[in-house]
Amino acid sequence: ALWDENPAAQDTLDLETVRHTCTPMLQTAAHVLLAVADIQLKGLQPKPEPEYVDGVPAEAYRTQPNQYTCLRVANKLLMALHIACYITDPHLAILTSNKLFNCLLPVLTMPH
Repeated sequence: ALWDENPAAQDTLDLETVRHTCTPMLQTAAHVLLAVADIQLKGLQPKPEPEYVDGVPAEAYRTQPNQYTCLRVANKLLMALHIACYITDPHLAILTSNKLFNCLLPVLTMPH
């Protein structure tokens, strides 16, 4: 089904569980989501390439990060951001927002 292929539908945050969970546990959950996102994004880093290949800029041959994986990671970061806002943790919200921006930037600036 189409919704099964949607990266945002793969992971969800159970708001009822969030409402009944203590703040330190929610902070830990948000930090775990950030750590998982970091690990997944590190796997997407492009390998160093020569500046030119046969006279053509190497950028033309470079494979862009996997959009699907970036969107799955962005969804995890959105869940962490929801938690940060729910527990009113501005430092965690800023950290998560920054990571979310950096995660989505390659997808938003892709030439195609």
